[in-house]
Amino acid sequence: ELDDAYRDANEYAADYYWEKYKDTYRESDLEKALFYMTRQLALDKSCYYYVERGRIYMQASRFAEAIEDFREAIALRPDDWAAYNNAGCCYKIARRLEEAEEMLKKAVACVGEGKYVLPYGNLADCYEIRGNYAMAAECCRRALEWQPDILSSYRSAARLLAWQGDCAGAVSFCRKAKKKLGDTYRQYWFDLGKIRFFCGNTLSALGCVIRGIAGRRKRPETWADAGEFFMEYMGRTGRPSACLCGERSAGPGKLPGRRWPSFGRRVCDARRITWAIRHLAPGGRAFSGGFTS
Repeated sequence: ELDDAYRDANEYAADYYWEKYKDTYRESDLEKALFYMTRQLALDKSCYYYVERGRIYMQASRFAEAIEDFREAIALRPDDWAAYNNAGCCYKIARRLEEAEEMLKKAVACVGEGKYVLPYGNLADCYEIRGNYAMAAECCRRALEWQPDILSSYRSAARLLAWQGDCAGAVSFCRKAKKKLGDTYRQYWFDLGKIRFFCGNTLSALGCVIRGIAGRRKRPETWADAGEFFMEYMGRTGRPSACLCGERSAGPGKLPGRRWPSFGRRVCDARRITWAIRHLAPGGRAFSGGFTS
């Protein structure tokens, strides 16, 4: 504050406390991050710093304050795609879908040569929530025209086409992704299984899942993907298989913490209560109190 050469020190302090907050989820760290970013804005009321403070508000689920900051950023720089995209994301989470779509369409128009695909991804989410799967799939296609190596866009397009009954189109997207990305696309057979299931061919779907397991059975994430299929697509009849896959994938130390709550929920649904509690505990430790309650 005393020397113009060090005016961005507040930004560095805000970044430091924001990283601490993401590790500990202590409100005091969040408030310090916001304090220093607000101090930075007092010195430099730029679009960039409004977007940065808005991102902190957004990731802390304080969406009204985030939207206010993103609108301030847009007022200062009407062609800033990130401000439009982030505002649209806040509106999407709040289910204010018309406002979200308006913002995200402006973000797409402002992206220009950078060709960032985030606005298309968020816009696809809005269309999907509305049940407009055709437009959602079109957003995924356009994103892939810009960045043809984004796996999530291939998978989303395939899923959306399958929901519309276009199984051939869905399979085509999976095969394109496999050809483009190779072994990076580890969920290939499981995604094909989901498509076969949507098309009413349960036996073929199970065959795809079995083939997916056979090729990577020593990897815990393989069993995680298989368990997800059995629980979410096979209903009550799939619960025993989901539990078995969960047990194979979620042994202590084998998976990141985010996997624990997922499988704990699934086996709890299947009435394996003791097993669920035993396997939720490491997830709680992994998140250091952030999402455990």
